[in-house]
Amino acid sequence: MQNPRRLLSPRFSQGLPDSDRVAVLSSLPLSGRSGRPATPVSICLKFLAPGLLTALLWLQMWLGLSGALALTAAVAVGLIAVQKTYPGRKSGDGWLSQAGYGERIWLNRFIVPIPPELYTGITLLYPVFWSGALAALLGGYSMSALLTATGLLVAHSAQFVCIEKQIRLYREMKNKAPLYRFWASVPDNDNRRSQKATT
Repeated sequence: MQNPRRLLSPRFSQGLPDSDRVAVLSSLPLSGRSGRPATPVSICLKFLAPGLLTALLWLQMWLGLSGALALTAAVAVGLIAVQKTYPGRKSGDGWLSQAGYGERIWLNRFIVPIPPELYTGITLLYPVFWSGALAALLGGYSMSALLTATGLLVAHSAQFVCIEKQIRLYREMKNKAPLYRFWASVPDNDNRRSQKATT
């Protein structure tokens, strides 16, 4: 990302006037990989992915290793495609939605600084999750029940804690920037009101 879309360091961001900081935040693209909060569907798919992909690797007992790897790769691509293309439904302020908002706020942390304890906590949880997920996948590949179970326990535990921290982050930060403040607002159709008023 270049020019106005380039992420700013926390120190430089803190030195900006509020109006300039909001302008930089508003310059972020509003969809895809850097602007739109994750939907509840996306959060659920991310949570289910390690267990689902690991289970598919265990199918090598019936499909053979090549078949299980091909199926696992196809499902992984499908999960990514669904997360990228499925627009989701505006779901207001539910806890899964709040987790998605918190994830987006964490990704914007170089523009709008976040509380240090949440910054550190969430940042450390991602490598813990990936370590557990990779261990589970390796367990599925090698058909090791112990490695699979341990990896999934670590991965899902990290996900649970991370979701809780993302929700806390959103609740602490939702009034710190205009963009965050209106994420949970559900749009209302004024035309329906006018139609009811005339009937």
